[in-house]
Amino acid sequence: MKKKRVYLKISTTIVALIAIVALFYLKVIYIKSTQGITYFPFYKSMTFIDYGETTIPGMLEFITFFCILLVYIFLGIGRLKKAGRHLYLFLGGFQVAILVILITNMITFAVIRRDVHVYPGPTLILLLLSAILAIIYGIPEKEKPKDDRTYYVEADKIRPISDILKEKRDIAGVTQNELAKMLQVSRNTVYRWEAGQSNPNMDYIVRVAQALHFPVSDFWNEDDDGMNRDIAQVLKSRKLYKQAAYFLMSVILVIGLVFGVAYLGRNMEFASLDRINPFIEQKVGYVMVHDAGKQKAAVIDTDYGEGDIVTLNGSYDHKTEFVKVVHKGSYVKYEVRNVDRSDVPVGIRNNLYEVDRFGDPVEGLKKLKLSYSKRYV
Repeated sequence: MKKKRVYLKISTTIVALIAIVALFYLKVIYIKSTQGITYFPFYKSMTFIDYGETTIPGMLEFITFFCILLVYIFLGIGRLKKAGRHLYLFLGGFQVAILVILITNMITFAVIRRDVHVYPGPTLILLLLSAILAIIYGIPEKEKPKDDRTYYVEADKIRPISDILKEKRDIAGVTQNELAKMLQVSRNTVYRWEAGQSNPNMDYIVRVAQALHFPVSDFWNEDDDGMNRDIAQVLKSRKLYKQAAYFLMSVILVIGLVFGVAYLGRNMEFASLDRINPFIEQKVGYVMVHDAGKQKAAVIDTDYGEGDIVTLNGSYDHKTEFVKVVHKGSYVKYEVRNVDRSDVPVGIRNNLYEVDRFGDPVEGLKKLKLSYSKRYV
């Protein structure tokens, strides 16, 4: 049964990793239409980023799924046990509830629009699979009935921790200095414990028992496995707070890295980052060049001065020509040379001349965007 639990946990973690990639790059749904009509919100076969950009609820769904999958991954590589399984169960149920709403919308859309066929994409299937695995893993095991005995010890039988510690150390044949090294504390700390000047906290009591090889419950004159289990459970519950803090810091770090990469690619013109950045749309724009050789140029996508700085491949002559560019930010997917001037939309063409007037494409594009932003303030 324990091995089955381990396999379930590993499977949930792996599926969650794949599902995160699917959120960005694979399809949520597929739509087949005989008439080629587009619809809203399922207006095309889309990735989750595309779907999320159609509505605010769609983006909230994307963020929710992303965070839930991240939790699965961190729980999978962590050491949370019972509390962790309960969290799996809650998150899996919550994820299923969101998916039910999404699937209901798809079914309703397919029923209303009889001229189209709607199919679930791999992203939807992976999200459903991860939720089911999480729920199965999170279902509590049947616990064995606990022993009703209480662990009460009369006050007059309780010995000072200092006496027990010294006795156990002498039996183990360990010096104060050796014990201090085992516990990674100073020798003076061990001396103070044995002198009764201070007492070790629960963490160090357990570490002392482990180092000297005796049951923790010996500190209470009660050699009982049940007490040992109860003490261990208390310590585990304390560690949950630390693990929760580590998880929160990890989530913040991951989100910071994702948006940091997105920012660097977008603002520092790193083509390799823009290429894999799922937050940047692929666009078609136009460039005007005058010189031969590899060069930076401003590509204009719309009549309103939207565009990016790209690096062209350099296969140009010493003459003015227009180039059609398919790009994601500063990453150029491909170029079409010698586009006729009349094929370039008038608004875009005028913007290209405006950028060219500054000589420097970076400065020109910046001034162009600034001029349009001032017009609509």
